[in-house]
Amino acid sequence: MRIIAGHDDEIAAWAGAQLGVVFQQPFTAFGFLDQAGSVKAAAIFNDYYRGGNVGLTYVGPHSFQKHQLAFLCSFAFDSLKASRVTARTRRSNVQMRKLMPKSGFAFEYTQRRFYGPEKADDALVYVLTRDAAEKWLRFKDKS
Repeated sequence: MRIIAGHDDEIAAWAGAQLGVVFQQPFTAFGFLDQAGSVKAAAIFNDYYRGGNVGLTYVGPHSFQKHQLAFLCSFAFDSLKASRVTARTRRSNVQMRKLMPKSGFAFEYTQRRFYGPEKADDALVYVLTRDAAEKWLRFKDKS
């Protein structure tokens, strides 16, 4: 997949349409394009800086790959100088719940009924520290 940057508002609008949310500035968005040039996935760095933390929202079914994770880790830890990246997923998103620990994210806590009274779905919050991301940072250097 090819990575595009510099189109934050358009990429965030695409991601927001997939998730049913509206992203508020400040954020930085990256799009991941397929061979035809269509957006197939997006990563939004939002919730800018709360100390050394930055939030990450990722959308793109069956599209999370090692090269993307290496790129995102490099941006968060090298460009933004974050000490940690926080991501959350729905308790019902079993695929992502399995993928997060494999990617180096550690479970931190549960936000009960985070997604609203109608859905009654909890958010599971995961954190990735620079130490846990070292293999992805080395992977990027090799690519």
